[in-house]
Amino acid sequence: WHADELLAIAIIREALPGVRVNVVRSRSNVLGKTDIIVDVGGGALDHHGNRVRSYPNGIPYAACGLTLEAIEPNRALINILNQDLIYGVSAKDNGYHDPRLGSILQSKLDWVGYFYPTWQEREIVEESEIMARFYKVLDMVSEVYRRIRTNAAARIAAEDILPSLPTFLGGQFIELPRGGVPWAKYGYEHPEVLGAFYRDDDNRWVVRVA
Repeated sequence: WHADELLAIAIIREALPGVRVNVVRSRSNVLGKTDIIVDVGGGALDHHGNRVRSYPNGIPYAACGLTLEAIEPNRALINILNQDLIYGVSAKDNGYHDPRLGSILQSKLDWVGYFYPTWQEREIVEESEIMARFYKVLDMVSEVYRRIRTNAAARIAAEDILPSLPTFLGGQFIELPRGGVPWAKYGYEHPEVLGAFYRDDDNRWVVRVA
């Protein structure tokens, strides 16, 4: 298995809360009996062949990116998820490298390969055990995606409320509703903002500066 296919499935799972997603790994005719096909089959979510699309930065789409754009309506959320997760997985799956992109090419899911049997283990590990590992890793990837998506959504929510929060000293300091609200990016974009403050769990004032 590859991180790309696991992440594509995780994206579908997250988009269908409460729905049991039955995953079938196959290249046979069973694919024609499924509701969604990712990474293979020549459909809209297959990134192989001559119809390969690329992002503006040159990274070719992989199945995870195609799936995200097909299923996620929030463009701002897609943009953050691309930067934080999708670009790295897509570049790795497509064997793409551009030194000008730096850390954006680093995949956060490189570790999934360590769960696949080594060449020595393939002689002693049953196929049923390999599939059991696949589903275990899928659950782990799903949790990673869920947390990255949750944090991305929190960043967007913060950007929405920051302009309306109380300010002091001529707009130089913002009063946050609680600690943990990401305000640094907003501060960099507004040079007049020098810092932010909030009350911690012990009702003490905490001041952060840019």
